[in-house]
Amino acid sequence: MCSLQRANFATIKGATLVLEVADSEQKKTRGLMHRTSLETNRGMFFPYEKEEKRLFWMKNTSLPLDIIFINGENTITNIGEGVPHSLESVSGKGCYVIETNRGWAGKNGIREGDTIAFS
Repeated sequence: MCSLQRANFATIKGATLVLEVADSEQKKTRGLMHRTSLETNRGMFFPYEKEEKRLFWMKNTSLPLDIIFINGENTITNIGEGVPHSLESVSGKGCYVIETNRGWAGKNGIREGDTIAFS
């Protein structure tokens, strides 16, 4: 079940991200496209109504990203690497997705199976 539709923060293993919420279809489609930077410990949160396979691509995104897929129990199901301007999809199953600067997950020791607390 995907009940969370808004979150301002995500905390994983003591590391916290400040989240911008993609709370409309237009914002979800645009994501972090056309941006030239993303502040440290910042990310974009994509909430969905049901848990299913999600595909993210980077055609118009110039930032290298960690793309974190999260299920309805707030557990990470996959962490993919978004390659700038790539047409290749990054996929995972989830209710929620977070995009953040590439390397953030590794730097903070975050892996598949870890649980996220949202607030």
